[in-house]
Amino acid sequence: MFKDKYLDISKLTANPHIFNLFKVVEKHGGVLRFVGGSVRDAIAGMKGFDLDLATDLSPDELVEACEESGLKTIPIGIKFGTVGVVIDNQVLEVTSLRKDIKTDGRHAEVVFTSDWNEDASRRDLTINAVYADEKGNVFDYYNGVDDLEKGIVRFIGSAGQRIKEDYLRILRFFRFYSIFGKAPIDAKALEACKENKDGLKQLSMDLDLNKRVERLTTMERIMVDATRTYLADSLRERRGTPALRAGDWKIALDFYAYGMTGLLLENCRQRDLDRQELADQLFRLLS
Repeated sequence: MFKDKYLDISKLTANPHIFNLFKVVEKHGGVLRFVGGSVRDAIAGMKGFDLDLATDLSPDELVEACEESGLKTIPIGIKFGTVGVVIDNQVLEVTSLRKDIKTDGRHAEVVFTSDWNEDASRRDLTINAVYADEKGNVFDYYNGVDDLEKGIVRFIGSAGQRIKEDYLRILRFFRFYSIFGKAPIDAKALEACKENKDGLKQLSMDLDLNKRVERLTTMERIMVDATRTYLADSLRERRGTPALRAGDWKIALDFYAYGMTGLLLENCRQRDLDRQELADQLFRLLS
């Protein structure tokens, strides 16, 4: 769905130099668009988000185009199609359009494509598959804008299939529902989360399970409680009363609190549990 000048581009960025990159890509025969969270948050009236962009140029073509125009690039994740472009000391992440050819529940093997719809179809939620150009035109392939306005958080296509591609999407679903949800939680999505709870154990494969980490400190335990409280307050603020049934309400709170806190603690290597134990705990919460 194309929405002509739907988005006030100043809500995305106030830096006019960023738009030079659009000209650079166009000069090289490509198209550049803002994508995902930045577009979603701008439409929702939020501030303070990072800019992500997508292009139908391959990573090599993008680097060549930037070099010809004197723009510095950083190979952030060439294997996965992401190039960092430096503008005014700000690194903009630009990712080439992709399609998945193989997934294992956490990582995907991708090939590059020039098909925007194909790139959108591999994303998790409809509200995250919205693109915008430098003129504020919005390209919405799965009615994500309508869902965002109505407070509906749902997966693209089959919820079960999306989750099987990356089990981390279970946590992302609860996270985005706590932020943007207004309607009752999507029943099919919630059921798919429950049916695929075994996949949470696969997340433990990302780390060496033989490495034990420090036990959870008092402050870190507070983080779990604070996260649970934040989700509860967020849902109540947006709904007045929880839109979840009592049992599902507890699942959402505990699942999000333990899951997201666990992922945060993993980043600083301070968790009370190794990933396998954390997955087991989340498994019990959904049982």
